[in-house]
Amino acid sequence: MEKKYFKIKQQIIVALVCLFSASLKAMVYDNRWVPELQKLLVKKPDSYGQFMIQPFVWTGEQSFFEDFGSEERGGFASDGEIPLFNIDGLYNQVVLDNALQFTGVTSKSTLPSNFAGTQQLIWAMEGIIRGQGIGLTFYQPFTRHISWGFNFFFARLNTALNLKPNPSNFNGFTPGDFTDIYNANNAIQDLLGLPTREFSTVSISDIELYLRAGLVEDYAYKMRHFDVGFNFGVLIPSAQKVNYFNPASIPLGGNGHWGIFASIDGQFELKENLGVGLLLRLNKRFARKDNRRMVQFTEPNNYGVLFGASKVDPGVTVIFSPYGQLLRLRSGFGLQAQYTLVYHEEDNWRDLRCCNGQPPANIELMERRSEWASEYVNVAALYDFSKDSKERTFKPIITFAVDIPVQFLIAKRVAKTFGISLTVESTLW
Repeated sequence: MEKKYFKIKQQIIVALVCLFSASLKAMVYDNRWVPELQKLLVKKPDSYGQFMIQPFVWTGEQSFFEDFGSEERGGFASDGEIPLFNIDGLYNQVVLDNALQFTGVTSKSTLPSNFAGTQQLIWAMEGIIRGQGIGLTFYQPFTRHISWGFNFFFARLNTALNLKPNPSNFNGFTPGDFTDIYNANNAIQDLLGLPTREFSTVSISDIELYLRAGLVEDYAYKMRHFDVGFNFGVLIPSAQKVNYFNPASIPLGGNGHWGIFASIDGQFELKENLGVGLLLRLNKRFARKDNRRMVQFTEPNNYGVLFGASKVDPGVTVIFSPYGQLLRLRSGFGLQAQYTLVYHEEDNWRDLRCCNGQPPANIELMERRSEWASEYVNVAALYDFSKDSKERTFKPIITFAVDIPVQFLIAKRVAKTFGISLTVESTLW
């Protein structure tokens, strides 16, 4: 029945649901650069609220890649990995030089005359992602079955992009040749208005606000804890957007797009020492007009030679996440393992520049590049201080978790960014 609601590209998600029909543990934002994975609250049957704080760090230097043509691969993909920013496309200096001339940004080639006729001068877009922050989650029931909540995070994010020549294309160059090419490449950066390749920001994330209808019971349905619910919410675009004049800039949220989401989740403590769960979720961001960088030929998205009005309608994001727990291994100590798969279908682009004579953007290529899928395995150790207590006092659940990016099934065009977090969850006094 689910197949009726998914296109061919999404049918593998349905197959995964059937394959892993056991378990869950994360709410996920639609971001392919950093693991915005948030642990679900273990809700209580009582009608008082809960909160969670989650300090975290991110670090990444590579990306996962699945090519759709040799022109996008560029000889970099090795064991499915490429330089961090190469998921934006292949940086070929000759292509950029031709595009700048074609669009009239410059009337003559930036390349030295002795390189006339050269087809490829490929540079790797190596880079780093470093981030630190703290997530905040609040949950409050209206009644036993209806509740509301919100979550967001604050983060400091630092990224850097380093253009490194591909040895296979620069083989045999003399020091003088390389100096000429290097200077020509710097001229391209100046013509594009990209003076820096380092990015730093301190920003709030997008805010997720939702209503939940569910059933939460202890010692019901032959389980120690039973929690099933339907969530519907809004994604408020409060995060900083991409700076199109800095090629190292990445978004902390949905890049200014409002959105909605719907999800079904279940958390079940089957026995005293065994818990499982499952999350199925759909995110949909709404279309938005803005001035953006666009691609003329096949240059990378972050080095697109066109800049102007465009309208982007983001594709649907599908999230599937099962988890399992071994509880009470020693008092309140437990272990958990979680798998999270996120698939984002192609965005729909429109070039809205109104001036006659302007060359159209390569919309088809940008749409194909906008499709991505990420996979994460989360391993964690937790301690539940409330397991042996009946009192309503501050007795938190503390969880230390590591988010590990993997490429088991369909991960592609996503940064290979690791996450480490320490979560403190408790009821409100």
